[in-house]
Amino acid sequence: VGLLPSALAVAIPFIITSNVILVLVFHLLKRKFWTAIIASSVIKFVFLYSTSFIVVNLIAQKPIAQKAVALLSWPQLATAIAGGGIAWIVLKSFKKA
Repeated sequence: VGLLPSALAVAIPFIITSNVILVLVFHLLKRKFWTAIIASSVIKFVFLYSTSFIVVNLIAQKPIAQKAVALLSWPQLATAIAGGGIAWIVLKSFKKA
């Protein structure tokens, strides 16, 4: 179901695009795992934050817009980096097995 309010469905293409950016940047830098994680997470964050800030402010009322931008900003950066950390742990455990 997700956490995005239905009024912000217009942000879905930008969320998808930000995830594609994350994967592509990681793929390009994958030889240096942590550099790839940090760089791809930051670039995803910058793209999603800037596009969501613009789009949400065009379509939503101020209180809703502020909450939506908050939802699509720092939590995205934190979860991308945390996901990279979890992936690192999983990959390390597979290499040991």
